[in-house]
Amino acid sequence: MSEWIIDGSGTAQPTVEVLRHEVRHGAIRRGRRPRVAIRMLDMVVHNNRRWFRDASIRIDVLVVHGGTNDAEYAPQTFTFPRIADGDHLPIGDGGLLLFHGRPRWFLTMMVAVSRDRQGAAPLTKLLGELMTSEPAAQLQAQTFALATGVPDPQMLGAAWQSALLMGNTMLATLSRETQSASIGLYRNSWLGEQDGWAAGRHPERGLLKAQDVSFAFDIVAQAV
Repeated sequence: MSEWIIDGSGTAQPTVEVLRHEVRHGAIRRGRRPRVAIRMLDMVVHNNRRWFRDASIRIDVLVVHGGTNDAEYAPQTFTFPRIADGDHLPIGDGGLLLFHGRPRWFLTMMVAVSRDRQGAAPLTKLLGELMTSEPAAQLQAQTFALATGVPDPQMLGAAWQSALLMGNTMLATLSRETQSASIGLYRNSWLGEQDGWAAGRHPERGLLKAQDVSFAFDIVAQAV
């Protein structure tokens, strides 16, 4: 059973026909990569894992996507002190920018919410450990093959799966670093042509619940 409580990838496995369509249009649009931004709009912590007291909450985000020559990674860590049960995180009206870049082929996002530990390293400093994992090595080889050779639907499907497996490596690394149980986990992956980079609000209304957090985010994609 996956550790990811809400895992959109479980119902979004691309078919061979979808992958063929994706690589055909990706080859046509070689060099034309749209700008995509992901923002966290709201997050409520229902249980901070600390009895009767507030706690410092940590959000780790890893976005993985196809790049010009190989896979590209965008790790971020945000911390919010003195968060009690039922509190909305002080994100602000403009939202919390999780990612801004030019993806190619696919866009995979992993979000892990946990109690923060003083002195714990942010995800940016843990990226080196993530990059030595088997999924990372496979992903680099697969995306390099996509970028430099004739685009292959099976290779895109393998890269899509390897990107998702990076989430498992991320969880293991964070567990050792923060030494705290997760409060909420989310993982999903989208394709450029099939999903239009999933532009829009998620969910369309209200908040999405994952373990002991509820949240909403949006994706904005520049037209090409």
